[in-house]
Amino acid sequence: MNLHKAVESKLHPARFSGISPLMAAIVGGILGTSWTSPTLVGFAVTSDGFVLACEESGGFDHFISSLSEVRRNWVNLLDAARLTLEERTYAENCYYLAGLGKDGGQS
Repeated sequence: MNLHKAVESKLHPARFSGISPLMAAIVGGILGTSWTSPTLVGFAVTSDGFVLACEESGGFDHFISSLSEVRRNWVNLLDAARLTLEERTYAENCYYLAGLGKDGGQS
């Protein structure tokens, strides 16, 4: 199994009974996976630290939450998933590439 598939499998929302549909959509968007409808395909961080998301149809018109809350939930999910070091590094890289890294990729 390749690294992406391993991380996708360990972070699949079906493994976490308490995951919200919004968090499932965020994780799917970060990993480039369609687990929800609508599917999130992009993220933007505002200058005041809030996250907006884009659906496949375009436009960053979905307010998500503060970046700090998204980050906290992401880290908690990674901890709960018990990823290997290699898997966690890959997942964090996906998070940063999705535009949610330090300063939302704005620095």
